[in-house]
Amino acid sequence: MSNRVVTIEDVALLAQTSASTVSNVLNGRLDRMRPETRDRIERAMDQLGYTPNQVARQLKTGQVPIIGLVVPSVANPFWGTFAQAVEETARARGYQVLLGNSERDPTRERRYAESLFAHGIRGVIFGSSPLSLDHVSGLVDRGLSAVAFDREMRRGDARTRSVIDSITVDNVLGGSIATEHLTSLGHRRVGFLSGPLRTASRLDRLAGYRAALAAAGIAPVPALVWEGSPPHGFG
Repeated sequence: MSNRVVTIEDVALLAQTSASTVSNVLNGRLDRMRPETRDRIERAMDQLGYTPNQVARQLKTGQVPIIGLVVPSVANPFWGTFAQAVEETARARGYQVLLGNSERDPTRERRYAESLFAHGIRGVIFGSSPLSLDHVSGLVDRGLSAVAFDREMRRGDARTRSVIDSITVDNVLGGSIATEHLTSLGHRRVGFLSGPLRTASRLDRLAGYRAALAAAGIAPVPALVWEGSPPHGFG
């Protein structure tokens, strides 16, 4: 049995295509590729047992086809589902995902990001980060591409808001709509149940709740705002 290492050229020969086209598959550049070409290349890689040399790729480009994902905790079903969706989407584009659980601790979040960056990973998704991402601004300055999910870049993010994209929903409106529904039914004592109020999304829902009470002429009652704490079953 031959111990010769299978190369990208071997894959290209078997798949009846070029080495550059095989490279496009390996690097997730699939936008203009015909599905049958991609399938042929993937079958050739499986048949030959081809494994990309990630060390060589990192030496050549300084990067690896891996995305970092930092979430509060996958023990929370919301974040577990989110992580699965990120992983499936990344895999379809030729990327893998490395996951870290931050427990919304800025120091822990920063250390994850520093470790990922040190290993050549240049893209990180931060899920429901603390109120500011200033703690990773130094990495952003050095070339880290970051996306903040479930929070809007503002407040203390003066340095990072122009270079970090954010994906979120209007949580103020959500809190307001939920409260307005109850007040429209005639309820005058409306409670607000939440996890720890140290994330932008939760604070925004609280703001929407208070705004809707004011619009209904209802004075807020501090005792009706319950701020829970971990475990994840609360809020």
